Amino acid sequence: MLIERRFTNLVKKESRFWNVSGVKADVSLSGAKVQLDSLSALVNGAIAFDSPDDSPQAQQNTDYHLYEDLAHSQRGVVVKLDLPDGAGLKAGSTPLMYQGLEVGQLSKLNLNGDGKVTGEMTVDPSVVSLLREKTLIQMKKPKISLDNPSVSALLTGTTFELVPGEGEPRNQFAVLPADKSILEEPDVATVTLTAPESYGIDAGQPLILHGVQIGQVLERKLNADGVTFQVAVMPEYRSLVRGDSKFVVNSRIDVKVGIDGVEFLGASASEWVSGGIRVIPGDKGAMQSRYPLYANQEKALENSMSDLPTTTLTLSAETLPDVQAGSVVLYRKFAVGEIITVQPRKNAFGDQYPYQAGISPSADQQQRVLGRGRRESAA
Repeated sequence: MLIERRFTNLVKKESRFWNVSGVKADVSLSGAKVQLDSLSALVNGAIAFDSPDDSPQAQQNTDYHLYEDLAHSQRGVVVKLDLPDGAGLKAGSTPLMYQGLEVGQLSKLNLNGDGKVTGEMTVDPSVVSLLREKTLIQMKKPKISLDNPSVSALLTGTTFELVPGEGEPRNQFAVLPADKSILEEPDVATVTLTAPESYGIDAGQPLILHGVQIGQVLERKLNADGVTFQVAVMPEYRSLVRGDSKFVVNSRIDVKVGIDGVEFLGASASEWVSGGIRVIPGDKGAMQSRYPLYANQEKALENSMSDLPTTTLTLSAETLPDVQAGSVVLYRKFAVGEIITVQPRKNAFGDQYPYQAGISPSADQQQRVLGRGRRESAA
């Protein structure tokens, strides 16, 4: 092995070398697991070594044993972890990543008597100085997206990410679930959203404003009144969410059925993959702690949580006219709306219809339409 002259002083007599490249396959009764390192290491191969301070410099042509990995070299520093669960984790396989490089590996995974999951991680000595009080170890689960279509990330599975911080040295860390790792950042704002149904929204999906992700859905809970969501807003975007901001499902496709037919509105390619919640910006008041989640932008503008269109007028009749839900409302043979519901009452029937979306008249325009109708009837 050839080492550049400027780095030869790092090779010590007590240095140990270990493999950090290639493909590792683990076949067992539970299935087959393939672990791939970074693409460059996979293609070119890679070997790491340590440089003990108290060891003399190595002589040329010194022989060393090449260990299988960091754990087998027994050079790593053991760090204890409090884990949310053991899903997707495996001792001797799940890596710790820092700036795209593997700097550690989960070495033990334990289920304690109280039901909590703990583990131990062997960390490369070169990054031990980064393990401090405010350092974060985040759990990352692979997700495919058009912005980052990393196939290798999908193949490696769940990983840990090292985020350096300040403070005193530390060797034990609490790891949050991947969907809640955003809460470890300072000054993150959390908001509760309420909806009559889930709309396909789940934890881990993005919160989007003007096409930019500003937060993340933390959790989804079902209750007697519907569904509630906990949403986190990143610190740098807190000021962009105002008291009159509105939250809308970032639908992959919207279907509108009206008197003109059926209209399909498709989302962008990236939104088809990620989904999530979209924020309609406001300009008044401070951020609230609770907002409704609307099914689409039209419902948000109408402040309506109902699946039915917002009604404009209510008509009553002593006998059932020849109309039904979906019947067109005409003004001088021009379609201006449709019947939404027909409800029998004790002495009459009630019809409700809105003006057609997109040509909704103002209040005085409605009065002019109704006034002309009365004059024409009287004539």
